[in-house]
Amino acid sequence: MILLTSFTATTSYIVHGQLNHEYAAMCVLVGFFATLLGQSLMHALMVKQRRNSYIAYSVALVVGVSGIAMTLEAALSLQSGHHQQGGSICSSVE
Repeated sequence: MILLTSFTATTSYIVHGQLNHEYAAMCVLVGFFATLLGQSLMHALMVKQRRNSYIAYSVALVVGVSGIAMTLEAALSLQSGHHQQGGSICSSVE
C-alpha cells in the first residue's frame, strides 16, 4: 500500500516536471537503508521478546509524533502570519 502511494506521488512529480533527481536518488538510498535497519532491529526485538505488539507501538508512536509536529507547525505558521500556499500543481483559488 505504501509502495503504491509513493509510486503515485513520484509519478505525479515526474509528470509535472517537479522532481529533483539528485534529491530523489538520495531519498531512495536513505529510505532503503533505514528500512533495512528498522526491519532488522524490529525482527530481533520481536524474536527476543516473543511479542508482535512492538509493530503496533512503533506505528502509534510515529503517528502520534507526526500529529504533534503538524499541530506545532500549523500553530507557529498561524502565529507568524505565514500562510501555506499551494504549489504549481494546485489551482489557485481567488
